[in-house]
Amino acid sequence: MKIIFVNWTKPFFHRDKFNGYKKDITLDGDVNEYHLQPYELYMQLAAITSAKKYGGVPVKLYTDTVGYDYYKKIGFSDLFDEIDTDVLDKLDKTLVNPAQFWTSGKIFSICHEKPPFVFLDLDLIIKTPLPKWLFNYDVVHTHWEMLRGHMYIHDYQLNDVKLHMPEFEERMAIPNTSFLFVNNKLLLNKYRELHMRIVNKTYDNVLDW
Repeated sequence: MKIIFVNWTKPFFHRDKFNGYKKDITLDGDVNEYHLQPYELYMQLAAITSAKKYGGVPVKLYTDTVGYDYYKKIGFSDLFDEIDTDVLDKLDKTLVNPAQFWTSGKIFSICHEKPPFVFLDLDLIIKTPLPKWLFNYDVVHTHWEMLRGHMYIHDYQLNDVKLHMPEFEERMAIPNTSFLFVNNKLLLNKYRELHMRIVNKTYDNVLDW
């Protein structure tokens, strides 16, 4: 088993095309060379080192070549037991729009990893060893979220863009995926299938996913 992190850098270079929530949380700047803000560096350092301290398993990073070069330059690459650039370099060459579907790097990486594994967002810090009961399930996540406000998708929005997803219902609880334990390959295959259904469609006006 491994703990995995993901950093897909391509959305950074298309940040001028962000909309909605992603635009709101992105700092303005004209710098064209990839970089992280100081607070992001501190969060990532805490997340990675806590995973190494409490995880008890190898820690792996999925990133692209740009991300690898950056982590190497700032001295973070040695924090990982393994770094994979193949998956996200291949994603970079597809037609997936990184400004519209900026979570695709995370989803493609998660779906590529062989279960069982733990995924952590790069700002999620664990403070204790992982509980043993975690490993008795196919999937474990942090908490459920209810659809509310402009940060969530509603049925009428899917209808507006003619996206047919019978699996979705706006009153359903949504799992927060900042932490995931996964031990079911069939579920990962379905996750990837649903995501591809979204990103492969042509939109006149893309939702803020």
